[in-house]
Amino acid sequence: MKVLAYLLTAAAILFATAVHADSKLAGDTDPGTPFPDKSTVQKNGPLANIVVLYIYRHMKSGTVYHSGKNEVFYFGSTKVKFEFDCPKHRYRVLQTVFFSDQEGKGNVVHNQTAAGNWAFEPDYKNTLSAFSIACRASAEH
Repeated sequence: MKVLAYLLTAAAILFATAVHADSKLAGDTDPGTPFPDKSTVQKNGPLANIVVLYIYRHMKSGTVYHSGKNEVFYFGSTKVKFEFDCPKHRYRVLQTVFFSDQEGKGNVVHNQTAAGNWAFEPDYKNTLSAFSIACRASAEH
């Protein structure tokens, strides 16, 4: 009887730990680690485009409304195509591709193509930012 009580207690602790871990993941605010791809820089006058790979520590989920219902998809990385207005220090997202695995690998689980609204780029002075890489490269060409 003591062995059964011990096993039930151990199982309860493991279950509680798993639920706590899941709840922490669900509320995770990991923005991902960005990896700007210099080879994707394109220039068009004062505008510069670049693709940035974001790798997440934990799987993420997204929801889209499609065919009258919400559809959930899960992803481990994204590739985001940004457009920068270099002189005005602003940006917008042109495309986001969601991948099932990290490092932009696996299946494409969702592809969103729509030019977003322009927003101020707060990181424009950081020489390692996607803004600086794209705009500096566009000035060199």
